[in-house]
Amino acid sequence: MNRRSEKMNRCCFLYYLLSGWLITACAAFSVTNGWVLHPSKVSRNRKCRRSCLLLSSSETEGRQQSTETTASAEVENNMAADAADVEKLLNSDTAAQFRVLTCSATSCAKKRSTLGLDEFATFSAFYTRASDTGVKVEETSCLGRCKQSPCVAIEHEDYEGTVSLEGMTPQEFSDRVFQNIVDENDAERVWSSVVSAVEVMAQQDGDEEEHM
Repeated sequence: MNRRSEKMNRCCFLYYLLSGWLITACAAFSVTNGWVLHPSKVSRNRKCRRSCLLLSSSETEGRQQSTETTASAEVENNMAADAADVEKLLNSDTAAQFRVLTCSATSCAKKRSTLGLDEFATFSAFYTRASDTGVKVEETSCLGRCKQSPCVAIEHEDYEGTVSLEGMTPQEFSDRVFQNIVDENDAERVWSSVVSAVEVMAQQDGDEEEHM
Protein backbone atom coordinates (compact mmCIF):
# COMPACT_ATOMS: atom_id res chain seq x y z
CA MET A 1 0.00 0.00 0.00
CA ASN A 2 2.84 2.32 0.92
CA ARG A 3 4.65 1.44 -2.29
CA ARG A 4 1.55 2.14 -4.27
CA SER A 5 1.15 5.58 -2.66
CA GLU A 6 4.78 6.32 -3.34
CA LYS A 7 4.37 5.45 -7.03
CA MET A 8 1.23 7.57 -7.20
CA ASN A 9 3.03 10.55 -5.65
CA ARG A 10 5.92 10.19 -8.08
CA CYS A 11 3.55 10.02 -11.02
CA CYS A 12 1.71 13.15 -9.85
CA PHE A 13 4.97 15.01 -9.36
CA LEU A 14 6.20 14.06 -12.85
CA TYR A 15 2.82 15.01 -14.31
CA TYR A 16 2.87 18.49 -12.78
CA LEU A 17 6.50 18.95 -13.75
CA LEU A 18 5.80 17.94 -17.34
CA SER A 19 2.69 20.14 -17.50
CA GLY A 20 4.62 23.16 -16.28
CA TRP A 21 7.36 22.55 -18.81
CA LEU A 22 4.84 22.22 -21.68
CA ILE A 23 3.04 25.44 -20.68
CA THR A 24 6.34 27.36 -20.55
CA ALA A 25 7.46 25.93 -23.90
CA CYS A 26 4.12 26.82 -25.57
CA ALA A 27 4.22 30.36 -24.20
CA ALA A 28 7.77 30.87 -25.47
CA PHE A 29 6.87 29.44 -28.88
CA SER A 30 3.79 31.63 -29.21
CA VAL A 31 5.75 34.78 -28.34
CA THR A 32 8.49 33.85 -30.81
CA ASN A 33 6.04 33.22 -33.65
CA GLY A 34 3.95 36.29 -33.02
CA TRP A 35 0.91 34.54 -31.52
CA VAL A 36 1.06 36.89 -28.52
CA LEU A 37 2.04 40.55 -28.80
CA HIS A 38 4.58 41.48 -26.21
CA PRO A 39 4.04 44.92 -24.57
CA SER A 40 7.38 46.13 -25.88
CA LYS A 41 6.34 45.12 -29.42
CA VAL A 42 3.05 47.01 -29.05
CA SER A 43 4.96 50.08 -27.95
CA ARG A 44 7.37 49.80 -30.91
CA ASN A 45 4.48 49.38 -33.37
CA ARG A 46 2.70 52.45 -31.98
CA LYS A 47 5.88 54.48 -32.18
CA CYS A 48 6.37 53.34 -35.78
CA ARG A 49 2.83 54.29 -36.73
CA ARG A 50 3.19 57.68 -35.05
CA SER A 51 6.48 58.27 -36.88
CA CYS A 52 4.81 57.39 -40.18
CA LEU A 53 1.93 59.76 -39.45
CA LEU A 54 4.31 62.56 -38.51
CA LEU A 55 6.32 61.93 -41.66
CA SER A 56 3.18 62.00 -43.79
CA SER A 57 2.02 65.24 -42.14
CA SER A 58 5.43 66.85 -42.67
CA GLU A 59 5.49 65.80 -46.32
CA THR A 60 1.94 67.13 -46.83
CA GLU A 61 2.77 70.45 -45.20
CA GLY A 62 5.95 70.67 -47.26
CA ARG A 63 4.05 70.05 -50.47
CA GLN A 64 1.39 72.63 -49.51
CA GLN A 65 4.04 75.22 -48.68
CA SER A 66 5.82 74.45 -51.94
CA THR A 67 2.57 74.84 -53.90
CA GLU A 68 1.74 78.12 -52.12
CA THR A 69 5.24 79.45 -52.73
CA THR A 70 5.04 78.53 -56.42
CA ALA A 71 1.59 80.15 -56.77
CA SER A 72 2.78 83.28 -54.96
CA ALA A 73 5.85 83.49 -57.20
CA GLU A 74 3.68 83.14 -60.31
CA VAL A 75 1.36 85.93 -59.11
CA GLU A 76 4.34 88.19 -58.39
CA ASN A 77 5.84 87.44 -61.80
CA ASN A 78 2.53 88.17 -63.52
CA MET A 79 2.14 91.42 -61.58
CA ALA A 80 5.67 92.45 -62.47
CA ALA A 81 5.03 91.63 -66.14
CA ASP A 82 1.76 93.59 -66.12
CA ALA A 83 3.45 96.57 -64.45
CA ALA A 84 6.20 96.50 -67.08
CA ASP A 85 3.61 96.38 -69.88
CA VAL A 86 1.69 99.33 -68.41
CA GLU A 87 4.88 101.34 -67.96
CA LYS A 88 5.85 100.69 -71.57
CA LEU A 89 2.36 101.63 -72.72
CA LEU A 90 2.33 104.89 -70.75
CA ASN A 91 5.53 105.92 -72.51
CA SER A 92 4.12 105.26 -75.96
CA ASP A 93 2.86 107.68 -78.58
CA THR A 94 -0.69 106.70 -77.61
CA ALA A 95 -0.19 107.98 -74.06
CA ALA A 96 1.31 111.23 -75.37
CA GLN A 97 -2.06 112.03 -77.00
CA PHE A 98 -3.68 112.45 -73.56
CA ARG A 99 -3.59 115.54 -71.37
CA VAL A 100 -4.80 115.92 -67.76
CA LEU A 101 -6.20 119.36 -66.96
CA THR A 102 -6.42 120.52 -63.33
CA CYS A 103 -8.62 123.52 -62.65
CA SER A 104 -6.85 126.54 -61.12
CA ALA A 105 -9.84 128.89 -61.21
CA THR A 106 -11.11 130.77 -58.13
CA SER A 107 -13.74 128.24 -56.99
CA CYS A 108 -11.37 125.26 -57.15
CA ALA A 109 -8.56 127.22 -55.48
CA LYS A 110 -10.93 128.36 -52.71
CA LYS A 111 -12.18 124.80 -52.13
CA ARG A 112 -8.62 123.52 -51.77
CA SER A 113 -7.87 126.28 -49.26
CA THR A 114 -11.04 125.44 -47.27
CA LEU A 115 -9.97 121.78 -47.12
CA GLY A 116 -6.51 122.77 -45.92
CA LEU A 117 -4.87 121.64 -49.16
CA ASP A 118 -1.92 123.25 -50.86
CA GLU A 119 -2.68 125.55 -53.79
CA PHE A 120 -1.02 123.12 -56.18
CA ALA A 121 -2.24 119.91 -54.47
CA THR A 122 -4.43 118.75 -57.37
CA PHE A 123 -1.81 119.55 -59.99
CA SER A 124 0.94 117.85 -57.95
CA ALA A 125 -1.12 114.68 -57.49
CA PHE A 126 -1.25 114.12 -61.25
CA TYR A 127 2.14 115.56 -62.12
CA THR A 128 3.72 112.99 -59.76
CA ARG A 129 1.85 110.12 -61.41
CA ALA A 130 2.52 111.27 -64.97
CA SER A 131 6.13 112.43 -64.54
CA ASP A 132 7.58 109.17 -65.91
CA THR A 133 5.01 108.77 -68.66
CA GLY A 134 4.05 110.42 -71.94
CA VAL A 135 0.82 111.84 -70.46
CA LYS A 136 0.87 115.62 -70.10
CA VAL A 137 -0.45 117.48 -67.05
CA GLU A 138 -1.44 121.15 -67.21
CA GLU A 139 -3.38 123.71 -65.23
CA THR A 140 -6.42 125.21 -66.90
CA SER A 141 -9.09 127.84 -66.39
CA CYS A 142 -12.60 127.12 -65.10
CA LEU A 143 -14.08 123.81 -66.23
CA GLY A 144 -17.64 124.96 -65.56
CA ARG A 145 -18.50 122.83 -62.52
CA CYS A 146 -17.58 125.17 -59.69
CA LYS A 147 -20.06 123.71 -57.17
CA GLN A 148 -18.35 120.32 -57.51
CA SER A 149 -14.78 121.64 -57.19
CA PRO A 150 -11.94 120.80 -57.32
CA CYS A 151 -12.35 119.55 -60.88
CA VAL A 152 -10.14 117.67 -63.31
CA ALA A 153 -10.70 117.02 -67.01
CA ILE A 154 -9.05 114.91 -69.71
CA GLU A 155 -8.33 115.87 -73.30
CA HIS A 156 -7.27 113.76 -76.26
CA GLU A 157 -5.71 115.31 -79.35
CA ASP A 158 -8.14 113.53 -81.69
CA TYR A 159 -11.21 115.01 -79.97
CA GLU A 160 -12.43 118.54 -79.48
CA GLY A 161 -12.83 119.61 -75.84
CA THR A 162 -12.74 117.32 -72.83
CA VAL A 163 -13.65 113.63 -73.08
CA SER A 164 -15.72 111.21 -71.00
CA LEU A 165 -13.92 108.14 -69.66
CA GLU A 166 -14.85 104.84 -68.13
CA GLY A 167 -14.61 105.19 -64.35
CA MET A 168 -16.54 108.46 -64.21
CA THR A 169 -19.80 108.74 -62.29
CA PRO A 170 -22.92 109.21 -64.47
CA GLN A 171 -22.90 112.94 -63.74
CA GLU A 172 -19.20 113.26 -64.50
CA PHE A 173 -19.64 111.28 -67.71
CA SER A 174 -22.42 113.67 -68.79
CA ASP A 175 -20.37 116.76 -67.87
CA ARG A 176 -17.08 115.26 -69.18
CA VAL A 177 -15.37 116.48 -66.00
CA PHE A 178 -14.12 114.62 -62.89
CA GLN A 179 -15.57 116.34 -59.82
CA ASN A 180 -14.76 116.68 -56.10
CA ILE A 181 -11.17 115.47 -56.49
CA VAL A 182 -9.98 116.14 -52.95
CA ASP A 183 -7.76 113.24 -51.83
CA GLU A 184 -5.43 110.49 -53.04
CA ASN A 185 -8.26 108.00 -53.61
CA ASP A 186 -9.98 110.48 -55.92
CA ALA A 187 -6.74 111.19 -57.77
CA GLU A 188 -6.09 107.46 -58.15
CA ARG A 189 -9.59 106.95 -59.60
CA VAL A 190 -8.93 109.61 -62.23
CA TRP A 191 -5.48 108.25 -63.05
CA SER A 192 -6.80 104.69 -63.36
CA SER A 193 -9.38 105.94 -65.84
CA VAL A 194 -6.61 107.59 -67.88
CA VAL A 195 -4.50 104.40 -67.87
CA SER A 196 -7.53 102.36 -69.00
CA ALA A 197 -8.24 104.85 -71.78
CA VAL A 198 -4.62 104.61 -72.99
CA GLU A 199 -4.91 100.80 -73.06
CA VAL A 200 -8.17 100.97 -75.05
CA MET A 201 -6.73 103.43 -77.57
CA ALA A 202 -3.57 101.34 -77.96
CA GLN A 203 -5.70 98.26 -78.65
CA GLN A 204 -7.74 100.16 -81.24
CA ASP A 205 -4.57 101.44 -82.92
CA GLY A 206 -3.21 97.90 -83.00
CA ASP A 207 -6.42 96.56 -84.57
CA GLU A 208 -6.37 99.26 -87.24
CA GLU A 209 -2.76 98.47 -88.15
CA GLU A 210 -3.60 94.77 -88.52
CA HIS A 211 -6.41 95.56 -90.98
CA MET A 212 -4.30 97.89 -93.11
